[in-house]
Formats: sequence, structure tokens, C-alpha cells
Amino acid sequence: MRQSLSTLGTLDDQLAAGGATSEREVLAFAFVQPPDWVAERFGDAVAPDAQLLEVRRRTLADGQPFARVTVWCPEELGAELSRGEVERHPFVQLLDVKIGGATQTIGADAASADDVDTLEVPEGSPVLRVERVTESANGEVVLVSEHVYPAHRTEFVVDLPADVGDGTPAGLRLLS
Repeated sequence: MRQSLSTLGTLDDQLAAGGATSEREVLAFAFVQPPDWVAERFGDAVAPDAQLLEVRRRTLADGQPFARVTVWCPEELGAELSRGEVERHPFVQLLDVKIGGATQTIGADAASADDVDTLEVPEGSPVLRVERVTESANGEVVLVSEHVYPAHRTEFVVDLPADVGDGTPAGLRLLS
């Protein structure tokens, strides 16, 4: 499945554009103390001891495991959300905030023991790990998410403009 990186969209939109039918299965839904790396991404948007809504779900494409997505949302934005709502709809459609954009970081990783059953891949097999930090229109972090894709089931596509001045693609940065 090819996923375009040209615009901010939902996984459902990407799968539909590729001709696949998507389904979500909620695996966990709870208010938790977030992992340190998630708290760091929220920065001042949440108090240091804040509980965040954590939703762990599996996305199926045409009935096959396609991704494990974990989303963290501030308590004040997630307090009214139900397990059923987050199973049926993407977070960006459920939040009562205008989305301003997101920063997405993509890297290679190995499937963890936790992802073996969820993604139906052997432990240690290659996966693509995507970290997304989504901001409101006023620049406040409203969602942090981790997407894990079996490497053999997806690829990310970036359209590069022919002339951008200094040779650097707009919006794309290589991090070492």
C-alpha cells in the first residue's frame, strides 16, 4: 500500500485512496501516565503529572493487519470520547479543535514482542515506525501518535517539486 506524504490525512483516507477497505479494532482505551517521550512531545501543553487518554488500536486493510496505532490526547480533549467513537472515527474528526498541521517522523525499527500478535509478523521483523505530533491551528500540541507498519505492507511516497530554489524539498528534512 502506498501512502502519500503530500498532505495531512487519515490512515482511512490513505487506504481508501489505495482501493482498500479499512477497519479499526480498539485494543486499549484508558487514561494513563504517558511514556516520557510522549510527555516531552506535549511539552507545556499538558501538566507534568497529567493523565492522557491513550488509545491503542489495530488497523486492518482488506481484513489484513496493516498498522498498530497508539494515540495520546490531553484529558480535557479526550474526556468526552468513547471507546466506540475512537473505533469508528479518526481522532482529528472527533476533537473540537481546528487542526493546524502535524510533524511526522518516519524511521525503521524491528517488531516488538507486543506487535507480534497485533501485526501478525515475527518478532524482530522490519517495521516502519512513524511518530506524529499534531497541532491545533494556534500551535498547541493536541495529539501525539505512534504508527507501526509491517515494512512489507506499506511504503511512503513523497512527490518532489522540480525546482524549489536551493534543492531542498519543501517540508522534507533528512535527520541523521
